[in-house]
Amino acid sequence: MDETTKAVGLVFWHWFVLAAALGTLEILTPGVFFLWLGVAALCTGVIVSVLPFMASSSQLIIYAVISVIMVLVAWKFMKRNPIKSEQPLLNLRSAQYVGKTFTIVDAIKDGSGRIKLGDSTWKVEGPDAPVGSVVKVVAFHGAVLTVEVVSKADDTTPSVEQTEAEESLQKSLKDPLDQK
Repeated sequence: MDETTKAVGLVFWHWFVLAAALGTLEILTPGVFFLWLGVAALCTGVIVSVLPFMASSSQLIIYAVISVIMVLVAWKFMKRNPIKSEQPLLNLRSAQYVGKTFTIVDAIKDGSGRIKLGDSTWKVEGPDAPVGSVVKVVAFHGAVLTVEVVSKADDTTPSVEQTEAEESLQKSLKDPLDQK
């Protein structure tokens, strides 16, 4: 080998290997970020194959510049052409409840209470309302739902959940030997 080949630390195939590694990483991770870095490595490899005696520092600078350009172009393209989905609210669980009605299980006092959703309860904010009132979700911020009262329950009337819980408790406390 002559002295000029020894002085060059990176050769074109290093960039092709980096492009393949970044392509593999892109496949294994969500998003579309490593793809553009891989394309930049591929472009740098092509440039280095045309200019084989380029210094490693120059190659790294070219890679950095092409990477920044690729990422910015891809970002602008993705911003203008968002990916459409058949289920846009799939990962926005709070948004799925907007417009639906639910029953309050913990009274809304001082603007805060809870409603039952499936097998869990969610925190709600809205006007004060007693247990058993029906509320409609009108907005959300994070995991807190904003509600408006559709119909208020009478404070003295126990909710369905309370009645079922009381009956279940009475059955469990009943003496099994009592035949009544």
